[in-house]
Amino acid sequence: METTGWGTRDTVIFTCRRPASAILATLVALRNRWPEMATEVEGRVTLLGGNLPQLQDLQSDRVDVWVCRDPLMRHHQETVGTLPMSDGDGPVALIYRRRPSLTLRLTGVTEFREPEMGGPMPPKPYPAWLCSPNLYEVTLVSPGDPETHPFSAWLLEIVTQACLGQDFSGRAHSREA
Repeated sequence: METTGWGTRDTVIFTCRRPASAILATLVALRNRWPEMATEVEGRVTLLGGNLPQLQDLQSDRVDVWVCRDPLMRHHQETVGTLPMSDGDGPVALIYRRRPSLTLRLTGVTEFREPEMGGPMPPKPYPAWLCSPNLYEVTLVSPGDPETHPFSAWLLEIVTQACLGQDFSGRAHSREA
């Protein structure tokens, strides 16, 4: 599926974990919501009827995955892009790429989960630098802004929890090597 960019809200998440298992966990959560969903991986592998890709299908330095609930949503995506449908759901893309030797200057950093180590918390928000020899950038393309759109907020919570190695309920799931 090609994205038109109409109505698209891209949310970028950086993670140290290889994202293949996080993408698969997100697809499982979507399948629980959309049992007959269609999944397209890299524009070549289309899985229908809620079938999921294998973990090895997602093992690469860059992967694009598109998901639609049903043929009606696919038609919706082809005609108006990723705008939400009348029920609030909409087409979803999960795109990740490896970002080696990355340095980011961050402004307005707010920590959402308190660190487990003691000591004072920095002021909110604060500036920071992030330097890593290897990070993964996961882009969630959803039908709305996660700040205001419930379906997109639900998706963002699933993706961030999966990137932390937890399922949506907060339980840890198996980590890949």
